[in-house]
Amino acid sequence: MRYWLMRKNERITILDFSEDGVLLKYAQEVLNNDIAPLEYKVNKNDWIKKWWSERQIPLRQGTVEEMLRRSSLIGPDEYLLSNLGLSLNDYYWICPFDEKLRWEDVNLYDNEFKENLLVKLDERAGYKRSGKTSSFTPNGSLQGQLEKTWQIKDDRRIMVKGNSDDLSCESLNEVFASLLHEKQGYDNYVSYKLIKIRNRSYAYGCVCDCFTNQDCELVTAWALLTSGKNNKSLNDYENLISIAAAYGIDETQFRRDLEYQIMTDYILSNRDRHMNNIGVLRDAKTLKLIRMAPIYDSGRSMFVRRYDLTRPQIVDGDVNSFFNKEKKLLSLVRDKSLVDVSRLPDVNDLVKLYKKEPRLSAERIKRVCEYYEQKVNEFISWQKK
Repeated sequence: MRYWLMRKNERITILDFSEDGVLLKYAQEVLNNDIAPLEYKVNKNDWIKKWWSERQIPLRQGTVEEMLRRSSLIGPDEYLLSNLGLSLNDYYWICPFDEKLRWEDVNLYDNEFKENLLVKLDERAGYKRSGKTSSFTPNGSLQGQLEKTWQIKDDRRIMVKGNSDDLSCESLNEVFASLLHEKQGYDNYVSYKLIKIRNRSYAYGCVCDCFTNQDCELVTAWALLTSGKNNKSLNDYENLISIAAAYGIDETQFRRDLEYQIMTDYILSNRDRHMNNIGVLRDAKTLKLIRMAPIYDSGRSMFVRRYDLTRPQIVDGDVNSFFNKEKKLLSLVRDKSLVDVSRLPDVNDLVKLYKKEPRLSAERIKRVCEYYEQKVNEFISWQKK
């Protein structure tokens, strides 16, 4: 089965799929390399196959396997193919070779979509299914481990996220991170709100607005670092800044955004700021990078699913990022003044939020508060050096 790989209404190359959605081969001739995906161009022989494979929703994400079985789909590759590879992060999709579909017909920013909910919302909160649906869903390209789903509310595209355990912790942490950025007066973060979830052991998920649209798309740090533009003499951090600058971003602002994110991740003990959890917004027409994407995906913070930690584990934990230790990440920061410690949330804010989840014990809340206070104090000592 042959398809055009498209970016909006522009053709990139021809893809050949099996009936169950496996990408078998693609035309080596790329019609317009400037608009092709950036990811994996370091793998010159099979970069489009790698890109397509990584675009699929992970089978281990939440209830995906169960959903695919109910839908009589073989796997995530067939699910992605059946939804034309559409996403709410960017403008890439596939068009059947002999059909005359246009971006205006299928894009999910303007057209309502089939929801295929992976997380059940409490409709009493006002998040009700639309009566009108189209043939496609953006859920086929959802990334990450937590169960999540896209939905439409009041013509807004919203992301609803669940949790990996029965304590609502990842969702509570997203909301706490939002509070921290709000108190700092920072202008570039995703604001998460709590929402009741049905038919799950945890009480709450969280919800946020989509931050991409028809004018700007998301390009991940991973895409930039695997675009083949790397300078081998630089580390990944400096390489990312250099590549982004080459694509038109304001280097000074980008560095400040990254430094702010590193410091607030330290305070929040976010250990999962990998290269797909750092993004940059790209202008749809000029292809120039605009600014770092709003800070998102901070759920694996606040020592979630970690207990009985020693002080070294608290103040210099393992992380998945540019380096594997928190204090090594802090060494990248040039301007320590970007975070005002007098405007950080205090433990009362944390207690008030965590008490919303009835399964969280008082002992667990107390321990997280103690860890958080230690982390803030350690940050203050580092900031004074």
